[in-house]
Amino acid sequence: DAVLPTTCICCGTLGPHICRSCRTSFVPRSHVVNRGGLSGVAVFELDEPIRQLIEAIKDSGRTAALGEVAEPMAEAIRAQLLADQSRTSPIPRLVAMPTSKRSRRKRGFDLNRMLARRLSRLTGLALDTGLVLTRQPDDQRRLGQQDRQANLSHSMAYRSRDTPGRFILVDDVVTTGSTLLEAARAIRDAGGEVLSFCVFAETRLLQDAKTEK
Repeated sequence: DAVLPTTCICCGTLGPHICRSCRTSFVPRSHVVNRGGLSGVAVFELDEPIRQLIEAIKDSGRTAALGEVAEPMAEAIRAQLLADQSRTSPIPRLVAMPTSKRSRRKRGFDLNRMLARRLSRLTGLALDTGLVLTRQPDDQRRLGQQDRQANLSHSMAYRSRDTPGRFILVDDVVTTGSTLLEAARAIRDAGGEVLSFCVFAETRLLQDAKTEK
């Protein structure tokens, strides 16, 4: 700590990744999210300071703070399992969204795989690594909903020696849901079943905000 002191991601105070004062803003608010017929759970909405935490991990390499993301997600996954009515079916496996080579080179690590590995330890569910990119899609951040879908269309495949089973998809943030929907398509085409998904935060779509108003 003396050589490489840790500061609060939100306010910069010397100490833990999230200080006691800022932690009051990190009370999980798990809610159901639906995208294109696929249903799952988000732990937070992507507002401040949730956005600060995600950006600190992804863009500043503060991967030691990953537990702040994984622990509430693990609770949400456990709740999903308790609500699952198909208890005679195979136990679902966790599968992370595949990361592009461009993102791995830029960050120096595979965030989605690290997150899914941590969730596997916390929940006891097996981690499946059979979901892969078959081509490198463009950066999604500046694309609209239709362009995102076209960009990701048939960009993934499920390839594994294991028999395709039931899966819970894992990602950090959901916006249009294009990534999760493409992953679900790839898994279903291989004969698997997607039980649900779990993400740390949801970016509210414009039409949802207008509907509430």
